[in-house]
Amino acid sequence: MKKVPLLIIVLVLCSALLLVTAYLIAAAYLMNDAGETVYDQIETNPHVPVVIIPGILGSILVDVTTNSDRLLWPGPVMFGGNIEPLRLPPSGKGNLKFDVRPNGLVGLVDPLSSLALLIRNPFAQLSSAWLREQIPDTLRLLSYYGGLVTAFQAAGYIPGVDLFTFPYDWRRDLLETSALLASEIADILAQTGAEKVDIVAHSMGGLLARTYVNTAGNPPLRKLIMMGTPSHGAPDAFVGLHRELGKGRFLLEDENAQELSANWPSVFQLLPTPEYFELYGHIFDDQFGGDHEGALTGDSGDVAWNRTYLGNPDSSLAEVNEFLLTTAEPYSARAFHERIGSTLQFAGELVIIAGSGTSTLGTIVKTDSTETTWYGIPINGDGTVPLLSVTRIESSGPISVYHTTASHEGMLSDTAVEHLLPALLSGDASAVSAVLDANHSLRQEALISDGREDEAFPVSTNVTLPL
Repeated sequence: MKKVPLLIIVLVLCSALLLVTAYLIAAAYLMNDAGETVYDQIETNPHVPVVIIPGILGSILVDVTTNSDRLLWPGPVMFGGNIEPLRLPPSGKGNLKFDVRPNGLVGLVDPLSSLALLIRNPFAQLSSAWLREQIPDTLRLLSYYGGLVTAFQAAGYIPGVDLFTFPYDWRRDLLETSALLASEIADILAQTGAEKVDIVAHSMGGLLARTYVNTAGNPPLRKLIMMGTPSHGAPDAFVGLHRELGKGRFLLEDENAQELSANWPSVFQLLPTPEYFELYGHIFDDQFGGDHEGALTGDSGDVAWNRTYLGNPDSSLAEVNEFLLTTAEPYSARAFHERIGSTLQFAGELVIIAGSGTSTLGTIVKTDSTETTWYGIPINGDGTVPLLSVTRIESSGPISVYHTTASHEGMLSDTAVEHLLPALLSGDASAVSAVLDANHSLRQEALISDGREDEAFPVSTNVTLPL
């Protein structure tokens, strides 16, 4: 009998070993802590499909002009690289010479969290969360949405089965993007056979979800969770568009960043609305401008809106892009908020998670002694969005509000919030109570005697903020 060469035997054994190793790795990945496979989980623990929608800057953007998927965001543009591919025409529609597309959520590939999920090592998960806390704010964005997705996976959700994400071009008009969201949800329902979805949306993603709900007409939505959503806008967007204050905003170090964002419809749609002025009175205070002061407390929301953006030479955004502020129909800032309204036309459950206890820009002050000086006066919020802009929203269905001490970005990697989200979607009141009891950084909102929201976690306003 002819002998089998030793080399062939070694190759066969190595191949077999590789196959067994691959099987074990796949099994570890596909099984939960109870030893159930993906297929067991589909049968025994079905979830309503959940769609995670990120906020502004939260989707990866690539340039596909040359079919190379060249990474634009996040990337060199954050550190002084060429920002031209992110520029839009003054109308905010179409493209210039670059074809930019969304390509996943920022931070969705979080190596440490993925490894922790794979090997089921609680210490590795803790290490990943700890590491995210050590990264500077500019870079921490790189892991935010990865942590949120990992939290749902740890709760038994399965990507592509009952866990989905919706990346989008965050520069664009939200009315335009909401049509894409409607199409994506229809595809998810067709793929899963489900009748409805749940949405978990962060920041501007919540404004996008509101747009979808109020323009779709009876959307197939069971629950909507909005985290840190500026339903009535935020002064930070005003600063980002201001001709003197906008440099270096939106994590873009280029001195032309303000000019760049001036053609992004979404940023105008994040500006404080007339309803915001009804809540807070004003956002701009020109201490030496005489008759050119910004809107004053006591003005109606409409009057305050016009005086702030159009009637004040020092605060006016007209020189930035008045077309996107007032003229463009239906996606100018003014027309957009009139179109989507202030009441959510949704019979399902709305859950609001609001950051409280962090100094947040409330009023922009301009002084002039020997030279012009700008500074901010804080109010309560999450460090980016004022509290009442998040919480003061009406809906056709039931509303519950939760306060967290986590910041606007920090709530995405906050362990307490990560535990709360699946509990809220489960509909298990005892599970929600258990999370609240175990975490003093979370509190369900209460009302005080005059009907205003209890701030839950107050903040000192006797300081100033640099601009």
